[in-house]
Amino acid sequence: MAKLLQAARKVTVTQIITPVYNSGVQRNISRCTICLTLKWMDYSSGPQPPGRGLVSGHKACATFRKETIPEQTIQFIWQNASLPDLTNRHQDLAWLTVRGALPVRSLRYTRNVVSTPLCPREDCSEESVTHLFAHCGLAEKVWRRMKGTVSRFIPSSCVMEDSLIYGLFPGTHTETNIRCCWQIINSVKDALWSARNLMVCQHTEMSVGECCRPAHSRLQEYWLRDTLKLGAATARARWGRTTV
Repeated sequence: MAKLLQAARKVTVTQIITPVYNSGVQRNISRCTICLTLKWMDYSSGPQPPGRGLVSGHKACATFRKETIPEQTIQFIWQNASLPDLTNRHQDLAWLTVRGALPVRSLRYTRNVVSTPLCPREDCSEESVTHLFAHCGLAEKVWRRMKGTVSRFIPSSCVMEDSLIYGLFPGTHTETNIRCCWQIINSVKDALWSARNLMVCQHTEMSVGECCRPAHSRLQEYWLRDTLKLGAATARARWGRTTV
């Protein structure tokens, strides 16, 4: 009887855990699910998202009406989340961010996993995905440091919250510039996520320079991959120089 109960528990745990962590299954969800992810956004104080999915930026955050999300914008967001030009790690990070499944404290607090939704850093507000990647003190300093790298492809004035989370940029930009900027953004997000986990697990705070170094290292990997795949001349034309 004890063995049967133990086997039943294993089956139950497998049935519960597998759908959550099997990204291959979860990435095939209906595109309408994005409406749940984007419910915090509101464009009542500004223009609606254009058909191609490049959103005019502003700071309004409230309730997002389902009927205001163009189908092409939804497709564009999911394409960004699984862009083949991203590494597997960055695809997973982008997909978890869009899906609203990144285990930040605000999410874990709603599931009674942690005792507080606040950011682990001092004098910070609730740790949401937007706070972690855009408004946390370390994130703001890192983005200021990386401003020159980002502005080589897309003007820094066009990089909004939607750009960091969903890869949506106001204005008109070339596909290559959008792709390169999205790679930069995910490299920085990867570094910020690693710094956050180091803070939570080991109570060690990374400096701005220590956070920027792994981001530049990831960009160097992208440049080397483009060099091997497309050739040195094409990679140099795409990235603008021999190193990033």
